[in-house]
Amino acid sequence: MHPEDNSRRAILPEIMGEIFYLDRGQLVCLTLVCKAWRRIALHTHQLWGHVQVPIGGSFDYDKVIAWLSKAGATPKVASLIGYNRYNFQDPCPCGHLGAEPECPWEVLQFMPRFGIISNSQPHPHRALNSSRAKIHTPWDNSNSQPWNSIRSLTLSFGRGYYVEPVRDSVSIFNSLPSSLTSLDVTFASSDRQSRPRYEIPPSTLGRLKTLRISCHWDVARLAHLLRQCTRVESLGISHRSGARCSITFEYYYDQADSPSVDEQRPITFPHLRSLDVDIRYPRDAANLLSQINAPAVLDFRIHTTMGVDAVSKYLGYLNACSSFRSLTIHEIYMREPLTIAPTALVNTLSMLPSLTHFGLDHVTFDANKLLRELETTHQGLHIVPQLRTVEMTAPGNDVTLKGLLCYVRARCRQSTGPGTMKRIELRSVPPRLAEEYRTSPAVQALQDLGVVVDIYQ
Repeated sequence: MHPEDNSRRAILPEIMGEIFYLDRGQLVCLTLVCKAWRRIALHTHQLWGHVQVPIGGSFDYDKVIAWLSKAGATPKVASLIGYNRYNFQDPCPCGHLGAEPECPWEVLQFMPRFGIISNSQPHPHRALNSSRAKIHTPWDNSNSQPWNSIRSLTLSFGRGYYVEPVRDSVSIFNSLPSSLTSLDVTFASSDRQSRPRYEIPPSTLGRLKTLRISCHWDVARLAHLLRQCTRVESLGISHRSGARCSITFEYYYDQADSPSVDEQRPITFPHLRSLDVDIRYPRDAANLLSQINAPAVLDFRIHTTMGVDAVSKYLGYLNACSSFRSLTIHEIYMREPLTIAPTALVNTLSMLPSLTHFGLDHVTFDANKLLRELETTHQGLHIVPQLRTVEMTAPGNDVTLKGLLCYVRARCRQSTGPGTMKRIELRSVPPRLAEEYRTSPAVQALQDLGVVVDIYQ
């Protein structure tokens, strides 16, 4: 920035929130930006959609409201973040919070206006009940019901090393807002004796359009819950089978927690468009996915440690996979990239004739070997004829721009319609691939074929 440029004086205080961060109330990093950057930031609504609100510390809540107001139509999240497990106390009969530190009224007052609360406290039962007692008070002396204006809620039960002891029957979900359409809930694992039984009312599940659930439940019990979600449009399932014993490292199923249901009865999602599945064990994946009937799914994300062979099996359970527009494969542990055998990749892609977007996260393949494999198959390069975008994160050293160029050229020669790829996105690339991007003529050759190549290190 030029020393005579006074544009830095025009930077609003809220802008600083995107370019500095706080650690327990202390300023850690501060960077001034030019007018052009400020203008871009103001028009990038997703930058303003999330705020972390420290409980028990000093904070300017008016600026929090001003910050979220700049998010436009972007979904807004205000997260209540505590630094110890005593941030919330049981409410007293008069509806106030108990001993200090108290959750400030300002944060509980403004959050329902945006329709979203995120709560990751170690005491979620106390936190939610205390918040509800505060939020039930109408604002602006009106007859409105703030609690019932909340549309999205994030809850985490027993995160980290501390698992809150809970009685056998947990009724916290009976008081969820009637306006709720989005629920993100995490149930941490615990031993058999202290594992609580959470019951979400069917009326609440039937209203949800978005559900993210992470649990260690028995598959039959999870399936019983999912059957109630008849209106859900976006579903994320993170499932770890049973609880893990720290001594024997064995996994068990607690059948006592499982409802008495017919496991073969289908789980029907007539409106589901997006499905994100992270099921660690193949037996559980087969059990659950084989029950799902979701004819309208367009976007499918799968997390696996077993490679594409497992993905092909998962797709086989979902009889609607032929209509998928997007498939993303994530390697769970995200260490070294998981290499896909060309045959397995071809088998997977051949099941997806409508695919337009293909993503790989810490998963890689050799484009030259894939090309040779395609040339020997019956469908050949006509597999995924509508593919437009390939997106790879941490692709490893197997991927080369030269190999991708050979694949794109071969597709162009075989294409008789709008089947040409348009974009290749590579993220977290190794130094060798970054150097190839800077020096290789393959980049220009791909651009000449109408393919935009973007690399992000």
